[in-house]
Amino acid sequence: MNSTAGTGVLLSEGKEIPVEYDLVPTPGRTEAPIQGQVFGDVDDLRAAYNIGRCGLRLENGDVIQGVITGCSSRGVAEIHISGLTQNA
Repeated sequence: MNSTAGTGVLLSEGKEIPVEYDLVPTPGRTEAPIQGQVFGDVDDLRAAYNIGRCGLRLENGDVIQGVITGCSSRGVAEIHISGLTQNA
């Protein structure tokens, strides 16, 4: 996977949160081979951060599993992708 950006949906405890994403591969990291940022509503992203695990539905319909590892007050959250891509 090369660097990828787009518009998608963060899936967290049954909630679908519209987001934009920017993901990049991280060579040599087996626990999180892809990481990046998602951009969206501050309160929704903070709730997803408190839950931790989530899915991210990409523009192409694939869903990847990840963990929100940080969230700012400006609607930016750090995400580490831990699961393989699956077509939804």
